[in-house]
Amino acid sequence: MKSLTESLTQRTGDYHSKFGLMVEKEFLIFNKPIVSSTTNIWQPSIDIYETSENVVVKMDISGVDIKEMNIEFDGSMLTISGERSDESGHLKTCYHQMEIRYGHFERKISIPKPIKEENIEAMLEDGILMIVFPIDAQFKACLPKPVFHISF
Repeated sequence: MKSLTESLTQRTGDYHSKFGLMVEKEFLIFNKPIVSSTTNIWQPSIDIYETSENVVVKMDISGVDIKEMNIEFDGSMLTISGERSDESGHLKTCYHQMEIRYGHFERKISIPKPIKEENIEAMLEDGILMIVFPIDAQFKACLPKPVFHISF
């Protein structure tokens, strides 16, 4: 016979896993995996934006050794993977709060425009990785045009 605590934990766990699956299914349309806060998996935060000349990807990788990173681009998909290690030696310390995530990460980012691969630039400054993809000139005209509202 299960104790009340075991029963409650089982029901709460079932609820959270069902809710998590429901949320994950809804967000699959964005092609971005949802990461549960109960796992050790982490994904660095990213910004992706477009200027008239470039598509820019910025990623917060503070604390990641550049030697532990792998960056690949196959023409439309950018894959950035690596590992952030905790070398503080405080594994036996009693933490009061621990929010920084460590371990392996991988991000796959679809680049939304055809680009000139020979002119890709990457830079790392203050823990921010920035990769600049020049848009192929023949596709620059495809940028969205501003919408003007006319009132009478």
